[in-house]
Amino acid sequence: MATRYFSSLYWAVATMTAVGYGDITATNLGERIFSIVTQLFGACIFGFIIGNISHLLDTVDARGAAYRNKMDELKAYMHDRKLPKTFRHRVRDYFDYFLSRKSLFDESLILTELSPHLRSEVVMESHMELITGIAFFEGQDPGLITFIVTRLRPFFLPAAGILFRRGDVALEM
Repeated sequence: MATRYFSSLYWAVATMTAVGYGDITATNLGERIFSIVTQLFGACIFGFIIGNISHLLDTVDARGAAYRNKMDELKAYMHDRKLPKTFRHRVRDYFDYFLSRKSLFDESLILTELSPHLRSEVVMESHMELITGIAFFEGQDPGLITFIVTRLRPFFLPAAGILFRRGDVALEM
């Protein structure tokens, strides 16, 4: 009975691990047990390698992974709240646009750990396009510019969206 059991188990493991039957097959109980153990070990090692490669690809594309996680969370939230499908589409479009432009890094945390002078230099270099595009910043002290720029938060408005109505309290600049 043990020989039949291990023969069947050997066939199942060889088939599942895609090792299959080649020119050389196990012919006795000892060979079958050895083959089963080595095939299962090989399948585990293969799974470990594939898992590590998958994790490596996720860390290489950190922005993509963060985007997918946020969009999955958003979809689950909207489904849970039973929002209408047309409205869900508008919200997804907004987040798609927002997340494609938002930094993955907690910039304020990184900047607080720098010296004031180095912080100012980093802000001036990394936001040069923004700073040069605003007339108010021309000729201003770099410390003031750093103070203002580090407090700015992105605000995105979809096409045909309403930014401000008469009588609204302004919370953004």
